[in-house]
Order: sequence, then C-alpha cells, then structure tokens
Amino acid sequence: MTKVILAAIASLTLSNTYAFNEVKIDYLRGSLNSTDEQSEMSYLDYNELSIDRSPMNLYSQDSSLQTSFKQGLLKVHHNDLKLDYDFGQDSFLSGIQNIQTQEMHLHYKEGERLLFQTQGIELQHTGGSQQLPELSLQCRDNSKNLVSDIAHICLKLAELSIPELNFDDLSAMSMAKVLNQKMSSIDSIENLKLYIFDGSFQMQFKVKYLFNWTVKSNGTIKFDEDKKLISIYLQKAKVGIISLKGKILDQIRDANLESVRVEGSMIYIQL
Repeated sequence: MTKVILAAIASLTLSNTYAFNEVKIDYLRGSLNSTDEQSEMSYLDYNELSIDRSPMNLYSQDSSLQTSFKQGLLKVHHNDLKLDYDFGQDSFLSGIQNIQTQEMHLHYKEGERLLFQTQGIELQHTGGSQQLPELSLQCRDNSKNLVSDIAHICLKLAELSIPELNFDDLSAMSMAKVLNQKMSSIDSIENLKLYIFDGSFQMQFKVKYLFNWTVKSNGTIKFDEDKKLISIYLQKAKVGIISLKGKILDQIRDANLESVRVEGSMIYIQL
C-alpha cells in the first residue's frame, strides 16, 4: 500500500519531457511490462489520440501505441513519432515492473489542467502488487501562468481519489504493523482521498476491522525539478486520537524502497 501511495504522489510531480500544448487520450487499454525479455515493445490500444505540440499536430483513432519500459527507460512510439525518456535506474519509478489497465482517459492542457481517470488498473512494483478498480486524478491551476510542467499544476491544486485499493500479502502485513498487529485480516482500504493545495496536502482513507477506522494525515510536499526530488514533510498521521506518524515513517524506512529515504519527519523520493 505504501508503494502505491508514494507512486501516486510521484506521478503528481512528473515534469513534461516535451513541451506539449495539449494531449488527449481516450479509452487506452493494455499493459506496460518492464520485465518481458522476449518482447521489445508492448502495445496499448486506444479509441482516440490527439497531441498538440507546435508545430506538430497528431490525431488518430482506433490504433495502438508501441511502448517499452526497461531499466528506467520509457519509450512510446506511434508511427514516425518517437518519445523516449530516461528516468534512470536509480529512480523510484524504475521499480515499476508492470502496469495493466482496462480503461484509461487522459487530458492535459499546458499550464491549466491535468485530468486522469482509469478503471481496472493493476500495478506491480518491486516487492509487491496492488489492484485499483478505479482511480481519478485532477490537477488545476487557475492562475493562468504559462508553465509547461505538470508539477506546477498538481502542486497548486490536486485531488486524487481511489474508492478501493486491494493489496498483496506483503502490503497487508505492512498495514497491520502500522495500525495494529492483530489486524492481519486487512487486505484493502476504501475511499482514499489525497488533496494538495499550494504545496500542502491532506490524505485520508478507511479500513475495516470490527469497526470502520478513518486514517488521516497532513503535511507539505515540494518538488525540486533540477534534482528530480520530491520532499514530503509528514506533520500528522492518526486514527482517532491515536498517532500513527512514527509507525508510518518506520514502515517506509523498513520497507527499503528503492530511491526512497526517511530523515526525521521528512520523506524523500528520487524520481
């Protein structure tokens, strides 16, 4: 579970590799596998694709994207269009082994908004896997500043919603240790909400063990574009009046996640 939340936060602050004016993708489905040695490229089908990147404009219907993600290098090819970006082998995102989705929609407009919705997504990362029946991410910047990076928009105003998150045994054990050693039967969380406003965040979700428990946390988040580094200050984390801050920080530290380190109340994620 920790990996999915950190990956979600990381996705909020990814900078644009290319200065796109606007991108729309409708009904994208398929899988992106970084561990398949037999296939150079995998395929993601879509119903509609529109890319506006001056002076180039691309519009296509009912076709496929050729994709590859190996050792931190992401490749997306469509006919003569080739977009490659190297996250680096030390990047947290390079630990993603497989992403599979039944349906995904994306709309990005430079300096204004990012809308991302997906259904039936499964994420496999080094050390664990999680299933998300549904995910929605909305980022907006009403200041009308002409900026090209997604980080600026999503750190200005963002909302991430995951109605249900199912995770594997390893993540379930981590959750049990954070909440209570006896809660080993917890294998999912519900109604996860993450809000970001001007660099401050609030997050909450529900777990069920005998009763419904609501876990709440807040703090600040910053992104250093030059260093590709996310800095998260965890101010509070609790269920009811019981503080979970120390346990959460310990679990992230003990998980030995690649490119993630904990120093005091700070969490650093290297993209």
